[in-house]
Amino acid sequence: YKSEGLHRVLKKFAGKPILDAQQVEDLLAYLATLKE
Repeated sequence: YKSEGLHRVLKKFAGKPILDAQQVEDLLAYLATLKE
């Protein structure tokens, strides 16, 4: 969830992660289904 020390970030996105914790879990669950 790195959101500090980034360069060339639009002000409206500054200090915010791209995905929240639930979205990360959902993405990992989806990727796990692709292995099977």
